[in-house]
Amino acid sequence: MPIEAPWWVFGDVLIASERELPGVYELGNAAGEVIYIGSSANICRRLREHWVESDDSWVKRYTTQYRIEYRSDYVAREHELCDLHLRLHAELPRYHADTESVGSPSDLVSPSDQRAGPT
Repeated sequence: MPIEAPWWVFGDVLIASERELPGVYELGNAAGEVIYIGSSANICRRLREHWVESDDSWVKRYTTQYRIEYRSDYVAREHELCDLHLRLHAELPRYHADTESVGSPSDLVSPSDQRAGPT
């Protein structure tokens, strides 16, 4: 089942209002397509990291919205969402190409989450 939460405008004010809890998120473009699926031990921090990327990054050029699910099993849920996207679209989200050869759940965790350890 996909994330059923509403899309929110990808902007610093809304991102700052997110909770510092584990979960999964999807980034979407103006057409409402999921262009990236991610997870983090701290959703607020991870979305802020995306927000402050350089203006020429794919995130800043194409992301207009995001939606999240707070949950403790965020890595497994990210795998589930990626598998669902593959089944529905025969490919991973457009900017998720670097994870096509994911071998283990730890491959999907952002580097900052790996340093922080489990929460």
